Amino acid sequence: MNKSSNGLKIRINHLFLILLISFLPIISLLAQTPPPTTQPAQDLLEGVLPMTDGKVNYSAVVEIPEAKKGELQARFHKWFADVNNEAKEAIQLDDKESGEMVVRTQFLIQWQSTFMDVVNVRVFLAIKVSFKDGKYRYQYTDFQVQNLIEGKLYLNPIETWNASRAKNRKKFFENVDVQVKAIIENMNIGMKKPIKGDW
Repeated sequence: MNKSSNGLKIRINHLFLILLISFLPIISLLAQTPPPTTQPAQDLLEGVLPMTDGKVNYSAVVEIPEAKKGELQARFHKWFADVNNEAKEAIQLDDKESGEMVVRTQFLIQWQSTFMDVVNVRVFLAIKVSFKDGKYRYQYTDFQVQNLIEGKLYLNPIETWNASRAKNRKKFFENVDVQVKAIIENMNIGMKKPIKGDW
C-alpha cells in the first residue's frame, strides 16, 4: 500500500512538473507584457469643444524647423493682419523678447435659436501664441458668445452659454468647432509662408 501510494505521489508530481514546464512560456510572456495604459479621454464641452481646466481650449505645438523665432512671429503678424481689418487694435500682447503674442478676434455664426428662427451670433476669442526657434505653440481660448435677446445684447462665456438647452447648443458648438478649425488651418498655412523685410 505504501508502494502504490508513493507511486501515485510520484506520478502526480511528475504531471504537475510537465504542466508547469508547458505553461512557463505563457507565464513569462505575461510577466513581460506591461499592463494596458488607459489614456484619459479629453474633456469635451457637450462632446464637441475641447476643454482644458474647465475652459474651451484648442492648442497644439507646430514645428517649422527652418524658421527662427523672430521669423515665426513676423509670419503670425502678417497672417493676422491679412485676416483682421483691425489687427493693431486687436493685439493685446506683443513681446518680441519672450516670443509671446495675444490677440483678440471674432467671427459671426448662425444659431438656430428656435424651430423657426435663425439668428447671427458673434463669437469672441483670444489667440495666444508662443514662438521659439523652429516651432510655435498656439492656444485658442477665452471664448465668449454674444447674442441679442428681446432687444438686449448678452455676452457670456461659451462654457455656460445656453446651458439649459443642451441639444440646441450642441448643434451650435458643432458649427463653432468647424469655424475654429478652419481658422486654425488657415493660420497654419500662413505660418509656413516665408516673408521678407521687417514687421
